[in-house]
Order: sequence, then C-alpha cells, then structure tokens
Amino acid sequence: MKRMLQTWHTFDDALQKVEQWLIVIGLMVILITGVASIVLRNTVGWGLAFADVLARQITVWLGLLGATLATTTGEHINIDALSRMFKRKGLQLNRVFVGLMCVIGSGVLTYCAFAFWMFYFKQPQTIELGGMKVQSYWILTIFPLAMVLMTIRYSVQTIEYIYAYRGEILPGSIAELRMKEDEEREAIAAMGGDAAVLAAEAVQEDGEQEEVSSEKVSETTDEHADSDKGGEA
Repeated sequence: MKRMLQTWHTFDDALQKVEQWLIVIGLMVILITGVASIVLRNTVGWGLAFADVLARQITVWLGLLGATLATTTGEHINIDALSRMFKRKGLQLNRVFVGLMCVIGSGVLTYCAFAFWMFYFKQPQTIELGGMKVQSYWILTIFPLAMVLMTIRYSVQTIEYIYAYRGEILPGSIAELRMKEDEEREAIAAMGGDAAVLAAEAVQEDGEQEEVSSEKVSETTDEHADSDKGGEA
C-alpha cells in the first residue's frame, strides 16, 4: 500500500504540472482572444465571433482544473470551526471522518458527471468555434475526468490520514503537511500564551512600582509635615 501511495504521488506531481500549464494556457487564450476581439471591434467594426463562446467553455475547464488542484493540498473551502476544538489525536480522527465524507460526496458527483456526459454523448450537440463545429461531449469531458481525479485524491488523502491516526506519518503525504501546520499553530499559541504571561508580569511590576512610589511620596509628605511642626514649635 505504501509503495502504491508513493507511486501515485510521483504520478500526481507530474499531473499537477500538466494541470497548471493547462490553466496558464487557458487564461492566456481567454485574454488574447478577448483583447483581440475588442480591438478589432473598435477599429474595423467586427470582432471574433467565437471569442465569447470560447471564453465560456474554457472558464468551465479552468474552474474544474482549479478545483482538482485545490484538493492536492486541501486548499478548498472548508469550515474548521469545530476542528480547532480538538487535540492532536481527535483532530486526526476528525480528518479521517471528513476525508471519508469527501470521498462519498465526490463519488456521488462522479456518478452524476458521467450521467451528464452520457446524456450529451447519446444526444450530441455541436458548438461552433470560429467556423469549426465541435461536439459538446468533447468539451464536457472535463466534468467526469475532474470528478474522478478529485475522488482518487480524496481517497489517497483519507488513507494517509488513517496512517497518521495510527501513528505513522508517510513522507510527502498531506498528513505530514497538516502535522507541520499543527505544530506551527501550537507554537504560535504558545508564544501568544508566553506573551500574555509577560504582559501580566509587566502590569504587576508596574503596579508594584506605583505602590512603592506612592509610599515614598507619603513618607516624604509626612517628613515635611513633621519638620513644619518642629519649626513652628
């Protein structure tokens, strides 16, 4: 199992680079075609008719590719209000539970994505891009592919969290990354506690100094009063 996970991480690292390049290329295509269409429309009176349609289709790909990349490091949107209440062991168990829920949810979405794709595959529709007709199911292929990839990544992460709960941190795993984040958070919390203690001690020292100063002032006042009475006598 561990060797399979290491093999998957090697493959996934290369896959992430491909996804990143696809996102960069997609953004460049949207930017170039959009700017070119605006410039042509304002200069010669006509623009690129396919620019808007192409931008919409690429945006769908960019969104799903970005979602799959976010799952690699757990940077997707999550609610961690309860996770802050757990200690180290409870936090690891909570991550296993959340990982299982993510696997189930992404598995359901994978099924729905395949059903969605099969509908357009059986009833094909064409999309015109610059005079070229493209079958819609080719463009919609990103839906099942992205959902399958997210399900696999969530499954791998859940297995790594199970290993971490059993006390074994796999190198290069997301559990190792989370462990480092937990240690940094605990260190920051400890520093915050130390700062609070130092601040309390400083306040206490200031209070003691004020008491000593007030006592000295009262003693000086009493001495002056006694000397005034002696002079009058």
